[in-house]
Amino acid sequence: MLIFSNDFARMQNYESYIKDKDQQKQMKYKLLSIVESAFGDSYARLKPETRNAIDMICFLATEKGFVYAKDSYFAKEHNISTRTIRRVMKTLEDAGKIVKAHRSSSKHNGRGAAVYFFVNHPYFAHWTTYFGFDVQADVQAENAEIPCESKDEEAKKVSTYYLPNNYIKDHFMYKTIPFIKGVPKLINQTFKDMFKESLRDL
Repeated sequence: MLIFSNDFARMQNYESYIKDKDQQKQMKYKLLSIVESAFGDSYARLKPETRNAIDMICFLATEKGFVYAKDSYFAKEHNISTRTIRRVMKTLEDAGKIVKAHRSSSKHNGRGAAVYFFVNHPYFAHWTTYFGFDVQADVQAENAEIPCESKDEEAKKVSTYYLPNNYIKDHFMYKTIPFIKGVPKLINQTFKDMFKESLRDL
C-alpha cells in the first residue's frame, strides 16, 4: 500500500497519544513486550545492538503508533547491518505484530521508504479506518500457499524432443546413393555424378 505525501503529512500532524513521560514509558514497554513475544526465546540471543535498535523502534512508535525511519538510520545508530533491521521487521510482520506500508517516492512513481504500524497501539484502529487496512487478509495473503496439482504419468509433458533414430539407413534410396560421411545429403545427390570416385576418397 502506498501512502501519499498529503496523507503522510496528516499522519505526522496527528495528535500524539502520549501525554507525559510516564505514559510514554508504559507504552514503550508494552510494544517491547509484544516484540519479545514475537521472537520468543530467540529474543534473548539477539545482540545487544539489535535489542537497542528494537528499543528505539518501539520508543518512536509510542506517540502515534507508527515508525517511518529508514532501515539505514537504525543500522547506523546502532552499528548493525540494514539486513538485520529488515529481518527484525519481517519477523514482526510475519507474526502479525506490525503492518507494513510504503511512502510514495518523490523521485519516481514507485514505492519509497517503509512505514510500520504497530497493531497493538491504541491508534491502530484509527489508521486502519483511515487507510483501510485489512490485517487478516494481509496475513492470509502472506501465508497463502499456491496449490500444486498432482499430475498423472500420462499427462506429463516432455520438456525436450526425443532425438531421432539414425533414419538414413532406413531411407529407401540408401542403397543407390553414394554417401560420404560429413557431407550433406543434398551435396551428395547433386554432385555425385560429377565427382564420382574422387569425392568418395575424401
